Amino acid sequence: MKALVDVTIDLRDALGRSAAELGERCNDAAESPRSSPPRTATAAVLAAAEWTLQQLDDDARVNPAVLCTARTIRDSRGGVAVDELGSAIGLRRAALAQRFCDVVGVTPKRFARIVRFHTALSLLGRGGRISHAATDLGYYDQAHMHRDFAEFAGMTPGAFVAANRYPGSPSLAES
Repeated sequence: MKALVDVTIDLRDALGRSAAELGERCNDAAESPRSSPPRTATAAVLAAAEWTLQQLDDDARVNPAVLCTARTIRDSRGGVAVDELGSAIGLRRAALAQRFCDVVGVTPKRFARIVRFHTALSLLGRGGRISHAATDLGYYDQAHMHRDFAEFAGMTPGAFVAANRYPGSPSLAES
């Protein structure tokens, strides 16, 4: 997985036939009658996350510590202290980080930042206030959240809120 970090490839090249199954699940989730337009992108991302965790569950080679860590981070919306995760499962931080990175491609701390950032996108995409999102997601302050937006989106949260989006999606429309 480390070889795929910060690289753009066709999903079929990475997953083979499984890419079609993943695509169908995301499409089905987005087109569900229960999904209101603003929730379609969120539903698709959640379906992808669930599919990924299922793949990890189905793969007996995945270290249980990695699976437990990924689930805990997801369930906490990225708001868990990574140092506490290693202690809870009896691994030193460096050992957990290495095992996690080997399977997922990034460290648990970076994965938690990505999950928290994604959650912030969802909250703000549904009309949430920046200050409320920062507080709800455990950012120390708005500047802390701004750093994640600068790194992952290349813009501030305010610029994200003000930007035009594709209908029913947190994705920004091309200008």
